Parts: sequence; C-alpha cells; structure tokens
Amino acid sequence: MDDERKELAGLFDSFDIDAPGGDRPLVKMRYAQCGPVAFGDVTHSGDVLVRPADSRSGYHLLVPLNGRLRSHYLGTDIVLPCGTALLYRAEGAVSTRVGAGVRVLNARFDLAHVHRVLESQVGEPVDEQILFSPVFERSTGRGMSWTRMLLTIIDQLGLDDSVMLTPSVALPYAESLVHGLLLTADHPYRRLLDRQAEPARPGAVRIAIDLMEAAPDRPLTTSVLAAEAHVSVRSLQEGFRHHLGISPMAYLREVRLRRAHESLLAADPSTTTVASVARRWGFTHLGRFAAVYQTAYGQPPATTLRAPR
Repeated sequence: MDDERKELAGLFDSFDIDAPGGDRPLVKMRYAQCGPVAFGDVTHSGDVLVRPADSRSGYHLLVPLNGRLRSHYLGTDIVLPCGTALLYRAEGAVSTRVGAGVRVLNARFDLAHVHRVLESQVGEPVDEQILFSPVFERSTGRGMSWTRMLLTIIDQLGLDDSVMLTPSVALPYAESLVHGLLLTADHPYRRLLDRQAEPARPGAVRIAIDLMEAAPDRPLTTSVLAAEAHVSVRSLQEGFRHHLGISPMAYLREVRLRRAHESLLAADPSTTTVASVARRWGFTHLGRFAAVYQTAYGQPPATTLRAPR
C-alpha cells in the first residue's frame, strides 16, 4: 500500500489508505493521465479504507463494478446500491470502505477545467465548486452510456500501442467525458444544460469549419472550437445542427475521413498500411473505419491504397 500511495498521489491528490484488519493486502492497479482527466482501475486483495485529503484539486468519481462501496461523506453514511457510483466534490471530508476483490474505476476531473467547460455551456461564470449529488446513477440511459465511455478508455490502460491513449484521440475523448459528466450527474446547473440553446450564427460556424479544415489532425474539441468562434459550446452545437444538420464532431470526422482518403490515394502501398493512415487521422477502430470508408467511397480502403497511380 505504501507503493500505491506514492504511485497514485500525483494523479488523484493526496490520500491515506489503510487495511482495517491489520493485514497488508496486495493491489492490482492501472492508471493514466489524459489531459484534464486521470483514470485508474484498482482492485485490492483485502478490505481497505480510503481517505482522500479534505481539500482536493478536482472532482472524483468511484465506480464499483462488482460490489458496493460504503462511504462517510459530508457527515452522512452512504451505502451505494448496485448501479450507482460515488461522486464527491473538491472539498469536504470523505472516507470509503472497499471490500476485498471489488474492482473500482477511478476518475479525477480537474476542477478548473470542469468549471471552464460548464461556463462555456451555460454562458455564465462558475466561481464556486459545483454541488454534485454524491450518488451518481449508472442505471439510467445517460448513466449507462457515460459509464460505457469510461470503460472504453479504462480498458486501454497498460497497452503500449493503444491508439486511444495518443494525445490526438485521448484529449478529445477526455473532453467528451467531462461534457458527459455534466450532462449525467445531478447538480444545480442541469436544468440550464438541458435547456435548448440559441443556434450560433453562420459566421461562428464558418470559423469552426475553417479551423477543422486547416488542422484536422489537431486534438480539436467542441470546447476549443467554441472558444475560437467566441460562442458557447451549446450554441455552436445548435448552429451546426441548424445550418448543416450534424454536430461539430461529426463534421470533423467527415474532414478526417476525406483526408484519410487523400492520404491513401497518394501513399506508396509498399511502405504504407491502411492502419497507419487510419491512426494518423484519429480513427481508433480499424473495422469501423473500413466500414465508414466503404460507405463513403464505394470500396474498401485497402483497394484505394493498392489502386494504380
């Protein structure tokens, strides 16, 4: 556990971890940092008690996959039933008991970044910590969808050649997790987020399009595009839907698919593979890339690559 404290303190803030029974259980863990989000996957061989610092630099989510957590948070005992997770704020005393063999997914969301994302969506400053409800519902439609997103990137931890963990893919994905957290968790701003936003004017949409066309290989996110266009995230999303019928990220995927097609046409098949081109343009799943490419261009990407020049 001493090694665990040292390994995880930099990612998940300072915390104390003890074995109530006096034993020294072993721990199996995987972890990574993707921009504003830190991920962890931890299983202990014995019961442990985890106590994070009372003042923290981010919002923390603990997701038990095969058991329950018992927490004492803000003076209240919380027993998390199946299908829920624990979400605690950046301040306040909290202790959590984790049973032997319970696999727990951890995610820490940088406080300042979460506030910036929320400000971009609601169009007003967020000066104090967000009062998240400690019980995060995973059994709802949004909750299940968001948890699957988290599991997708957690499953890539420890894979040296994972495309998901490269910056051009991981950073927009982590950004999507922050947006999804704000849309799924219970907090006072939820009604504002669910409210229909005014669509951005064509000029703002054009600015975002020009950015995507100029540098589609950059780790662009909707937040980055909205900031450059000087509109809120929700306004930019509604602007794209109103004027183009798709979302900003769907448009970016179309640009990247077009660039992948151009790369395959220009490439030397003796030195270039379809997989390398797909990875270059941010397509992490080769099978899905091939299917989307076939639909768009009427032939598999390998056929384009081997076509006579």
